[in-house]
Amino acid sequence: MTEVVESSNIVVVQINAEWNAVNTREDLSRLRGCDYKFGWLEDMPAEIRKTIISVPVVVVYKEGQPACQWVSDISLRLKTPFQEIQDTIYMLAQ
Repeated sequence: MTEVVESSNIVVVQINAEWNAVNTREDLSRLRGCDYKFGWLEDMPAEIRKTIISVPVVVVYKEGQPACQWVSDISLRLKTPFQEIQDTIYMLAQ
């Protein structure tokens, strides 16, 4: 059975640096109720790069506006549990 998922007004963006690739959150591609996007910091425009203070960073956009953000800690790993991010998406979708 194929599940049809409608396009969402919620977009989750993860940005990480290539030198920190080992700490990329691969599990976020399984998030439901959103469009998930990933990008390398090195490929971002200068105006975005200068706003990133730690990688990886995950930003949730609702209707094109930032609604929530998680940033890695000093270990350069994003330790936020998957379910916390998923629950935030579900809450924003209501």
